[in-house]
Amino acid sequence: MRSLILCNSVYQVFTALNLKLNMLDSETVDIMITDIIPEHAKLAKRLENSGLFEMVYAVNSKFISRQQYKMTRSTVYGYRTFPKVILKQAGAVPVYKYHDFYFSNYDHFSSFLYLQLHRMNKSLNVSVFEDGGSSYIMTYQDVNKVEKRLERFLGMRPLGSTDARLLLYEPDLYCRNDYDEVDALPKISLADQKFRDKVNYVFHIDDIVPIDEDYIFMEESFVADGLENNDAEIIEECYKICGKDNFILKPHPRNPYNRFENSGVKILNTNVPWEVYCHNQNLKDKIVLTVSSNTAISPHILYQEAPKSILLYKLLKGRTIMTEKPEFNNYMLKASNMFSKKLFIPDNFENLRFILMQNQ
Repeated sequence: MRSLILCNSVYQVFTALNLKLNMLDSETVDIMITDIIPEHAKLAKRLENSGLFEMVYAVNSKFISRQQYKMTRSTVYGYRTFPKVILKQAGAVPVYKYHDFYFSNYDHFSSFLYLQLHRMNKSLNVSVFEDGGSSYIMTYQDVNKVEKRLERFLGMRPLGSTDARLLLYEPDLYCRNDYDEVDALPKISLADQKFRDKVNYVFHIDDIVPIDEDYIFMEESFVADGLENNDAEIIEECYKICGKDNFILKPHPRNPYNRFENSGVKILNTNVPWEVYCHNQNLKDKIVLTVSSNTAISPHILYQEAPKSILLYKLLKGRTIMTEKPEFNNYMLKASNMFSKKLFIPDNFENLRFILMQNQ
């Protein structure tokens, strides 16, 4: 049996490595890396050299995921009827017949890819694996009118209506009921040297920068997503409270520019995923601050030792994607109960100051 894992982010690649090493270790597994990931071709080359995957696809799928291709009535129906045509433009035509398909994001590219994979194997199994906090509170599963018509008249079942199973690191935090089958991903042991070596190679751990500061602020992709809010003011206030010599900001890799480049704020310049940082450095005495990023929670889910985390979404004025979902508060309540001694959610800046004083 042969499996294919599709990845659109470095966090997904991190989990793909866990899938291969700790769940699919005896199976033949291929991986597909898209150009939504910065420098995806270099990452794909390291994955190829890691020896973990039989085949590594480096594909240019962004124009499909973001619907930047020419859309006419004929292409809307034509590409779904003959998905190989548009997949060929992305360099993403599957070479093999796959038994299992693993992915995280329901988008146009994954839908086209699934249609081609299913055409090659009608008994294809589909698994949706964790993509951070959104997997616990959001669903991208959808079937549009075109897909409904093609399913009705041609029997082409779309990705959004498949009987997929959901794979999460902590199923007890799941806040929806979209999936009949929710299974646990293998937890990651900090003592697993083989996993550490492979992860460090794939993510080029030589780029890692030691963190001496006690307070680490994780920026989110609000700028890249075009969301207007006061997160910059929150960051500046945290900078004042924590002290300029003891505070460092990790910019979000998808934001097009660094808003704090000339502000005096120390910047953590690295492409190493935060989960890999936590896997390699002892950060349990540090404090992570963020508005609503799952980087505050994921290390607690993945590892026994993790830095204390403070989520500041109650101080936010304006839009985010996560906080607008009705399941968000339920997810945060479950997480704060599960990690009550490590996770804090202040109501205001005075409450933040008190929390910081208590944890010095």
